Amino acid sequence: MSAALSIGGLHLRHPGTDRDVVRDLRMEVTPGEIVCLVGPNGSGKSTTLAALARELRPRRGAVRLDGQDVWSISRRQFARRVARLPQEPIAPEGLTVEQLVRAGRHAHQGLWRGWASEDASAVESALIAMDLLDVRKRTVETLSGGERRRAWLAMVLSQETEVLLLDEPTTGLDIRHEWEVLDLLRRIREERGVTLVLVLHQLDRAARLADRIAVFHRGRLYLHASPSECLNHETLRDVFGVDASLSGDSVSPQLTIRAPADPTRRL
Repeated sequence: MSAALSIGGLHLRHPGTDRDVVRDLRMEVTPGEIVCLVGPNGSGKSTTLAALARELRPRRGAVRLDGQDVWSISRRQFARRVARLPQEPIAPEGLTVEQLVRAGRHAHQGLWRGWASEDASAVESALIAMDLLDVRKRTVETLSGGERRRAWLAMVLSQETEVLLLDEPTTGLDIRHEWEVLDLLRRIREERGVTLVLVLHQLDRAARLADRIAVFHRGRLYLHASPSECLNHETLRDVFGVDASLSGDSVSPQLTIRAPADPTRRL
């Protein structure tokens, strides 16, 4: 089976800087897989996600979508196949929730194709999935933080792409909606065969959701394996600096943190 996303020898740095944030990253994501990127702040997770979304051009190496360099694909064609939700998206003032979700269909429009029934169906389905029918006519800026987050998630769902790239998708959600969103992501993978790559800070959430976890540490990939292989005592100590362990199963993982591994250790 070919990789949905293939990352080869990736070196990334932000414009105007002289230091690589991510170094020699090599990783493959297979079709229909859920991969969670975890690691301490500043370890390169969000930067990597930006490169996968072709929002940051690599200094060296390449990101390939089904074998094709993502920078060789037109912007519109790429948007039909890959959707990204950044950490802090901003909507124009006065935009309603429904208008925001409709924007997810933009890549499917064209010179000879206007708004169609499948567009309306995709928008309605996304609003229902994110429990937003009651606020569809409200402007985005009047929503609570959790409602706003769900509106953005509905927008990327309406895009109906093969790949979803999500940066902290549960930020700002209350605990009920947080778990509902994680369950929804797994469900759409099962129903649509969507490939998901997302950044999560909560390790127990990542363990519940992911097929594989990519652990980042100081700009490098420390480990890329199943949750049980990744979130062991040694990794939690070396990468996160805590004496901790993950127990339970994939339905109810429990992360127990006993103490910092070394209070003087600098991550």
